[in-house]
Order: sequence, then structure tokens, then C-alpha cells
Amino acid sequence: MGLNPKWNRALGIECALLCAACAALSSYGLSLVGDYRIDDAYITFAYARNLAEGNGPIYGHDMRVEGYSNFLWMVLVAFGEVLRIDPLAFARFLSSGFFALTLGSTWLLARKWAGPLGAMVVTLCLASSTDFHRAIQSGLETVAFCGFIAAGFCHYLSEAPASRRWSLLWFSAAALTRIDGIVVLALLLGLEGLRWLHQGGLISGQREKLSPLLRWVAIGALPVCAYWLWRYTYYGLPFPLTYYAKASLAVEMDYRGAAYVWNGLQDSGLWIPLLFAAFGLGHSGGVRELQLAGFILGMTGYVIHVGGDWMPFNRMLLPVVPPLLMLSALALKHAAPSMSALKSPLMAARTLVFFSMHVWCAVYLSQASVDTPFEQRKLAEAEHHLNHTAGLLKAMPFVNAIVRAPGDRLVTDYGGVFAYDTRATVIEMWGLANRDIALRGNTDGVAAIYGKTCVPCYKEFEPDYFHSIVPLLRGRNDFRSRRQLIHQIFQGPAIDRVIGLQKNYVVGRVTREATGETLWFLERKREGVKFEPRVVGDLTVDYPPLR
Repeated sequence: MGLNPKWNRALGIECALLCAACAALSSYGLSLVGDYRIDDAYITFAYARNLAEGNGPIYGHDMRVEGYSNFLWMVLVAFGEVLRIDPLAFARFLSSGFFALTLGSTWLLARKWAGPLGAMVVTLCLASSTDFHRAIQSGLETVAFCGFIAAGFCHYLSEAPASRRWSLLWFSAAALTRIDGIVVLALLLGLEGLRWLHQGGLISGQREKLSPLLRWVAIGALPVCAYWLWRYTYYGLPFPLTYYAKASLAVEMDYRGAAYVWNGLQDSGLWIPLLFAAFGLGHSGGVRELQLAGFILGMTGYVIHVGGDWMPFNRMLLPVVPPLLMLSALALKHAAPSMSALKSPLMAARTLVFFSMHVWCAVYLSQASVDTPFEQRKLAEAEHHLNHTAGLLKAMPFVNAIVRAPGDRLVTDYGGVFAYDTRATVIEMWGLANRDIALRGNTDGVAAIYGKTCVPCYKEFEPDYFHSIVPLLRGRNDFRSRRQLIHQIFQGPAIDRVIGLQKNYVVGRVTREATGETLWFLERKREGVKFEPRVVGDLTVDYPPLR
């Protein structure tokens, strides 16, 4: 039986208007965010480039360590490398597609639950989020992760339990896209298990068959189990290095995580849909709606436990935003169950409140209106990241000029950009992509939210090069002594006591004569290496006689 032609036309017009409005809001949001980029994304790009070139998912020049925690995203970005597309541009293209998936999934489920008006309002609210737009521009896997979760709930909550087969694959994809996606998968399995017990299993006594549930679990769990088996045999550890590098955050992170969630609710205005979601659940919440609420609570608890995140777009909270807006649409279903009900002054007033409050939330979500001191600090941090990463990219040719031969060991606390485009074996100083630092390090003198340090490890590393901290490009006469340069190397004085930077290294500089921009570095004395001036393209490498 075909659909009503008039209904088809109405739905087509609704979809066209919604797509146009979402595109306009997203374009505006992206213009506000600008060319936001972050060094961490280039860690993944380094793995993607090696994979595309046939070297396997390794870091830098030749290091088989798991310094990324977003396997599926890394594989997707590798396709861009195969096509010779700039990795950041390709990652942004992919993220834009996943944002469309997120918007579409939110709209579909909200429309099913609350009708076209509620669905359109919450979808436009989501489209206005500049946190999502900044996540798109970052090159990270955040939006893909959110897209898989939103599509997963749209599929899972729309299908009949007895005929479930494929919906868990969305959550499997989330688990392959980000390491904490395994928490998402576990939450889904737990929620479905509770539903089975309550509705058709041991508690209700209705004897719903267990076989459909087991088949659904098996289909969804198989790719994740296969991946974990491969990664353990390939890298030799059960978790990525990022897990070990940040495993020392401990109980103090519960407090930090609570503050992170609280600030995120204020900054983004998510307290508004949270109130409406509670209102909708109280009046028309069934098992499926309660499952969605259970996921939101579970993920929020996880965010609090791990301490949130330092990136300036509420990265850890974004996965719960689409589910929260889906639930929020339930409030309109209760406030105005039909268009005819709008003739009632009470129903009309309720509907007006719903719409106006979500417009207010959309204003909060967009950085076009800076509403809180936290948002002011967040935007300042985002601007810092943009300028910082741009500085790293500008310094990249200078770093390449330092490295004499493939495999030389370069120490850096910027393990993304400098790993992506050098021939060096990169020693990443935070342990995010260095096995020894991640497993043996501590947080003495560093911020635990970023990773670990292991100063004694450098004696074993035998590094060939160290570079100065930011600003990377300075003047050609900015340093007058070796000791002065050592104090401008990250953890330089401490490392000096372990491997003797004063005694065993010489001062070098890479200069662009046309501009005078200079990158200062230390290079290890070793047999057969002559420290004579050399020219690399438009750059000159020399070794001033500083003591």
C-alpha cells in the first residue's frame, strides 16, 4: 500500500525546509568557529599516513605503539591519504557527513515520538551548536562518535525487540571509533538486558525468547571482539597508551568531572532540554524513553568519573546531547498532543514555552552569544589552540631540516604535527605515544590531564634532538648560552641531570634568511657526525659556538 501523496508532499517540504535551515545554521556556526585545529588530531593522521603507505598503523617513522584511541576514525582518515587529500580537510569532510547523520537521526526519532513540530525544534537546536561545529573543524573523531550513537538509538528504539538484528552494530562502530565507546556498548547491553528481564524475561514471566537477544548481542559484539584480539596481538597491550598515560588521574578527577559537567550544562544551555526531558518522562515515558534516559545518566556518570576533558568544545558531553534533545521533544507531545489542542489557551501557552525555551537553548549553544564567563574562557582557549597549531605547522619545515637521517630520535612535547610530517622516530614526551613513559612514568611536575613524564627514561632513549618550547620560531640571536637554551626545552633542566645536555649535546639553529625566523635545538654528539653548516631548501642549519 502506497503512502498518501499529500502526506508525501508535506513530508518532502518539511525535510527540504529542515535541511535548508540546518545547512544555514551549520554554515554560520562554522564561520564563527573558523579554522580551528588541534595538534592531537595529527597523532591520528600520522598513523593514517603510515597505514595508507603500507607501513601498518605505526607512529612516526617506525614505532609500533598504539598512541591513538580511535581505530575506525584512523582507518577512515587513511582513505584520504590514499587519495592524496589533506588529512584535516578530509577529516572535516567526514565529520560534516557524520553531523548530518546525527541531525537526521535526532529528527527521525523525535518525530516518531513527538511529531513534526517538536522534532524540527530540537533538530534546529542541535544544528546551532558551535561545540559540534568546532568538533568538525578539529579533525578529531568526536562527531563520528556522536553520529554512531545517535543513529544507533534511532535504529534500536524504533525496532521490535523480537526482530532485532543489526542495531547494535551502530554502537559497535562507536566502540571502534573511540576507546570509551566500549562504555557506550556496555551501557546498551545492560539496558537491553534490563528491558528483557522486565518485559519478557525472568521478572515478568512472559517468557520472551532469549535467542533473539543473544543473536543481536553476537552480531554486535563480533567486530569489537575481533578488533580487540587483533590490537592485543599487534601492540601487546590490552589498552591504548592513552589509557595508561592518564591512568593516574585517580579520585581527584571525580571532583573535576563534576565541575566539567556543571560548567558544560551552563555554557551550552543543556539544562533547558534536561528540564523538558524530565517533564516529558514524567508524563509519557515508557520503557524505550527510560532506556534513553538511562544511557544519558550512565554516560554523564562516566564523564564525571574520568574527569571530563580539556578541549574547548565540551567534547565528553557531546555524545549525550542528541539523546537529550530526543527526550526533550517528549515535552511537546504532552504539551500539545494535536494541532487542535492549540485552541486551548493552556495548551497554546505550554507550546509557546516549549518553543521559546528551546530557542533560548539554541542561543546558548551558539557562540554568537557569549553567555557565561566559562564560555569566554573556552573561546580564548580555542583561539590559543588555533594559533598554537598554526605555529607548529609553520615550524614543520624547520624541524624537518634538523633531522639528518630517517629514524633519528626527535624529542618533542608536540607529538601530533611533528610525528605526521617528519622522517624521525618521535619520542612523545607525555606518554600518549610512548610505551615507556606511559607504563613507567608519573605526574611529577606535569598536569595529569595531559599525560605522564618519565625523566629517567631518557637515558635509555638516547635522543638525537631536542627543540625549544613555544614560540618555536624566534630570532637568530635569541640565545646566548647553552644553559639558557636548556631552560627553554620542556623538562630540560631535569633531563640535563640524567643525560648531560650540557656535556653531550651541541647547540644548533635552523634559520630562514629571508625572514630571520629561527628554530633552536640541541643535537647529540655522536661518532661520524660533523657539525658544519648545511643548506636545506631555503633554510640554513648551523651550530653557533655557545657555551
